[in-house]
Amino acid sequence: MHIWLQRWTIVAKLRFLALLGMGFLLAFAVWQGYSAYHNGYEARQRDTRHAVEVAHGVLAWAHGLEASGQLGRSEAQTLARNALMKLRYNEREYFWINDMTPHVVMHPIKPELNGKDASGIKDPNGLALFVAFADKVRKDGEGFVPYLWPKPGQEQPVEKISFVKGFAPWGWVVGSGIYVDDLRAEMVAYGQKLAAIRQVWGHGADHANLQFRGAVVCQALC
Repeated sequence: MHIWLQRWTIVAKLRFLALLGMGFLLAFAVWQGYSAYHNGYEARQRDTRHAVEVAHGVLAWAHGLEASGQLGRSEAQTLARNALMKLRYNEREYFWINDMTPHVVMHPIKPELNGKDASGIKDPNGLALFVAFADKVRKDGEGFVPYLWPKPGQEQPVEKISFVKGFAPWGWVVGSGIYVDDLRAEMVAYGQKLAAIRQVWGHGADHANLQFRGAVVCQALC
């Protein structure tokens, strides 16, 4: 390869080195974009899990009042439902409760589901949401379930991931989810920017344009 490079003109060598450097830069940018998406996704999973654990603590507190004889079961369950119905985190995120059959015990955004058999509710991919929640608890006690669900006040389902946790004394499942469609949109936009940069760089260029195009790419990625 050394002999091969010796035969190139200085301009050809500079162009080769510039294209090689650009290849490494684009590879790094792709890795950086994926890492940002992955880290953001994991951060939202942690947020959701922690929030559900707090909600699970509310159920345990209400059940403690039942166990101590201070409240009957119906009163304790009503207390727990009302507490979680009003509870929010990250300004808009909420909790719901279903049982293992699965019927909806409490849903603050769609109260028309309360008391209803939710086994037939499916997302656009055919996933029976509440069946999946109950199955996850039945199998693992708790865990994440990805699916599609509309944002509050909207009808179009978008990507969401929920964490569900079983509450054995009452046969309940408490859960909450965080939407992740914006992370996907950001990743797509980033990919489109990389594609545009590749197109700009990919056109034939003389030596005079190499520095200019390199500057454009660095400005876009930095």
